[in-house]
Amino acid sequence: MGLMTRRLMRSCAAALLAAAGVAGGLSAAPFVPPVEDVVVFRRDRLTLDVDSMEALAAQLLILAKAQGGAGEADRRGVAQMLALARALNPGDDQVWKFGERYAEGKQLAMTDPRTVANVRARVWQTLGWLESADAGEDAKSLAHCLGDVMALADPQHPRAKDLRKRGERGAWAGWVKPLAAFKVSAPVVRTPTQTAEDDPLGIPSPEPDESAEPTASIKLPKATLGTVVWAAPDSNKPRTLIVMDLAMEATLKGSEPENGGNGKDGDQPQPPSFSCKWVNPKADSPRNEETKAFNPTSNAARAIVEKHLGPMPADVHMSFSPDTPSIYRMAKDPTGVSGALAVLMNAARTGIEPQGIVLGNIQADGSFRLPTDFWGRLRFLPATARGGRLVVPAEAEPFLSAVLALEDPGFFLDYEVLYAADFAQLVERTARVSKDGLTDATARFAEIRDKRGNQNVSGYVGNRFVRTRLEEIVRSAPYHASARMLTIQGAGQRPTRLETRILAHELLTITRATDWVAKLTDELDKLDSGALNELAEKGREGVKSMERYAEMRDQALVAQTNDLMMGLRTFSRALRKRTDVAGKWIDHRGDLNTFKQLHQRVTTQLKLVAGMDP
Repeated sequence: MGLMTRRLMRSCAAALLAAAGVAGGLSAAPFVPPVEDVVVFRRDRLTLDVDSMEALAAQLLILAKAQGGAGEADRRGVAQMLALARALNPGDDQVWKFGERYAEGKQLAMTDPRTVANVRARVWQTLGWLESADAGEDAKSLAHCLGDVMALADPQHPRAKDLRKRGERGAWAGWVKPLAAFKVSAPVVRTPTQTAEDDPLGIPSPEPDESAEPTASIKLPKATLGTVVWAAPDSNKPRTLIVMDLAMEATLKGSEPENGGNGKDGDQPQPPSFSCKWVNPKADSPRNEETKAFNPTSNAARAIVEKHLGPMPADVHMSFSPDTPSIYRMAKDPTGVSGALAVLMNAARTGIEPQGIVLGNIQADGSFRLPTDFWGRLRFLPATARGGRLVVPAEAEPFLSAVLALEDPGFFLDYEVLYAADFAQLVERTARVSKDGLTDATARFAEIRDKRGNQNVSGYVGNRFVRTRLEEIVRSAPYHASARMLTIQGAGQRPTRLETRILAHELLTITRATDWVAKLTDELDKLDSGALNELAEKGREGVKSMERYAEMRDQALVAQTNDLMMGLRTFSRALRKRTDVAGKWIDHRGDLNTFKQLHQRVTTQLKLVAGMDP
């Protein structure tokens, strides 16, 4: 069969798949394949040889398989990846076959995380060459498209943020449909006035129940949801990570006179309006400072909820408070509660009671994204021994793979980790009673967890019967991250090295123990040189433990962090000599400044590599 014949058959199939997805309603997640034969760049003018183009096409196919289809942006991203792969290697039937299965709603299992990480790194390298001045105009056109794709495929990469800020630059018009084409259509809701004549299916709407009470503005007056935040045990101690239960209480309010109704002339009752307040009796900061930090977060959460449910009821007042004995200051970690806050607002209106821990932020577009220092918050959780359901952003997959690399598969039995890509999915995945099949998947996962007993986790999930059951959960609930990670562990495909950015995060966790030393000024006479030396030795042990998880190219990061610990040891030894032979105190501020400079240099480098603000 010739290439032209295959293209004709593919074009017909694409049209049929698109029609089936829209007209037939076969899938709640529409996918529109890219248009065939659109020319954005010419292959014969690319500064890549044929082998390199075919390799890049294969890499894009792997990224498409790893992308999933949780949200419209993901589905459109897959279409963009397939469009580029087809353009780079038109004769590759694997690309077309995957597109067909994807359009039919047959989500494939995610590719091995280590493979995906390596592919991402190689594509970034290719993109760097295509963007160079020597690559040519057609290469530049490909680079624009590839940059759009990589901003979605590897959102935590240091370059991805800048790419998203600049907006799409690829020539997708006429090639890949706009985002709106990939959105899930809202269900048709009949109004009480619809009749059988109005209904094209001839099904009359039920008569309204006159005796039924009107729908209440509040469906759930109280609820709590866990999240991980920075807090202090008391006002005299530094902040640490804790699991905090955010508590919501919703009440109805009536019409009240403005200014409290003091009876003055012109004082008229005012119609109620929705209100939301932060109540934190344990805060050690002024109330207005807490409120100032809370308002932008609550307003953003409210906007997301209203986008899904309509305006907030005017007669409702909500209050939120941190249910913890520790002191949580909203002003110090305002975004740590944004995901939980939005879910609780939704719960009050819908009656969908949430449970578990939410570890992520809700963005203005409704997407569920990683919070600041996601890795630190995630790695803190095992120390709490709390367990239960944990909902994380879909883009957290590389970080979960890193937990496997660090040889902690038991985390995925202690915590039932689920992915969510947007607000709607976040509500579904945190619901105590699920409507999307999660209840069944959770029950099967609980059975696997309960039957483990005292068996070693790796050996247990390696059992072929257990692995088969885990694979069944992944097929029915692709967002079940725990089942997916344990399947990888059981299949003997556990990654053994950390991605560069995650290694940098782990090294930063080790260096944080020295941050307080770098903040000292003149309090040197109070320092215990023995304690500082002990801190340095403990840090060196931590750094050494990271050596076996680092790729060869990343060993320099490990060495630099070790240099920092050696610098702390040098400073501690200098402090041992407090006085000279004349009995005078020695000024060690120069030794301290030397350590401070080393600390700043090393931690700044690690933060840049980790994709954090230095």
